[in-house]
Amino acid sequence: MLNELARLRIGVGAPLPGEGPLEIEIDVFALARLAEPAALLFCMPGGGMNRNYFNLSAEGASFAKFMAAQGFIVVTLDHLGIGGSSRPKNGFAATSAVLSAANGLVFEEVTRRLRDGALHKALPPLARFTPIGVGHSMGAMLVSLQQDMRHDFAGLMLLSFGTCGMPQVLSDEDRAALELPDRGLSLLPELAAKRFGGLAYAPISRIRGSSAASKALEEAADEVPAVPASHSMMPGNIKDEIARLDVPVLLAAGDRDVVGPPRELPAQFASAKDITLIVIEQCGHHPFVSVDSPRFMARAADWVRGQAKK
Repeated sequence: MLNELARLRIGVGAPLPGEGPLEIEIDVFALARLAEPAALLFCMPGGGMNRNYFNLSAEGASFAKFMAAQGFIVVTLDHLGIGGSSRPKNGFAATSAVLSAANGLVFEEVTRRLRDGALHKALPPLARFTPIGVGHSMGAMLVSLQQDMRHDFAGLMLLSFGTCGMPQVLSDEDRAALELPDRGLSLLPELAAKRFGGLAYAPISRIRGSSAASKALEEAADEVPAVPASHSMMPGNIKDEIARLDVPVLLAAGDRDVVGPPRELPAQFASAKDITLIVIEQCGHHPFVSVDSPRFMARAADWVRGQAKK
């Protein structure tokens, strides 16, 4: 199979004042022979990573290729501000809501082309397919916000995400903001500027390793949009939104993840029609590079097949 079936740039208009038209870059992975019924996985990377996170170069670590090999269509995207997507000049205006809305426009265009047979010449027109939103860490927050706003997906696969945030890194100002009626959302651009030294797109400090997995993660590393990153660090970040999600949800987290005890995550999804939890063994925050990743990916593929039959 090719590394990707297509690399495309999708226009999202001018979502920010004073900005020209912006574009989001995506990769499309698929085999010529699709699973029946068809499923579309719409994948969003977490903070400090770009869309290559779903196509890591380490052996067996490419989620996109594994899922495409099952017959699913996989689309990976770069949020505005990272990777091959447009970088808004005023990065502090690129909030979680702005990024989620832009990703929703990309979803609209991808699904329109898929139905029309215009996404790629190798893909037939598909009148029916099951759309699944996939997100890792901050990307899971953004895909959850998109679902809450637009109801685009029939199911969600949320990897290494919960609403515990990172209270250990909060400043006194951050904690005070959490006491406001909007839990500090209106102050996030200001708080993010202080946290990241005035950088709207901030580098992430990393410990470099020599393993194939570490090198693969470095290849997918990117800067992080400061405001959504700060949002994801706030405890209770989108607790109300995920409590409203009423589609089936697959939750997966490492047994050594930073999201808190994995078995406590399902309680946050009060309205979900069905919840599947996968605890990935000997795993931290990166579910694709654990020794238990093959089991996780196989379970995840089975879950997608189950959603596509509904």
